[in-house]
Amino acid sequence: MADQVNENRKEVTITIDAMHHVSPTPTTGKALYALGGVQPEHTLYREKPESEREDPPVPLDDSEIHLHEGEKFYSEPNGKKVEIIIDRKRVESPKETTGAALYVLGEVPDNYILYRETSGPEEDQPIPNNTTTIRVRKDEKFYSSLGQVTPGVSL
Repeated sequence: MADQVNENRKEVTITIDAMHHVSPTPTTGKALYALGGVQPEHTLYREKPESEREDPPVPLDDSEIHLHEGEKFYSEPNGKKVEIIIDRKRVESPKETTGAALYVLGEVPDNYILYRETSGPEEDQPIPNNTTTIRVRKDEKFYSSLGQVTPGVSL
């Protein structure tokens, strides 16, 4: 029976706070916090694909977590504000904010659209200038661009 358990456990390479680690899967939240050297006043988050809304926090307990090769995790301080970058300027924002608040914070002109930079092949995500709740992460990058671009027209 012990051999069967070992056969079902394999190791995968994951990233925690931009550092590569090898972890058995399944594992536990406690083990991931320890593996990544996550500070006590931080929460570990599991990155989800851009199409999904919010990255879930990893519970700091013994519940079983199944990992996938190449998965990414990051930690953030437990405080309510984080530093983000809007048009190359570092600003402080609440973690839970709105699109309208980001437009004001970034001093985005009225005829511009604010975008969240994404990694990989996905399109950068336009941020609506309204009261839709948005969760931002530390050092996340945003940029603004003219709302309507007409090819061939110079400004």
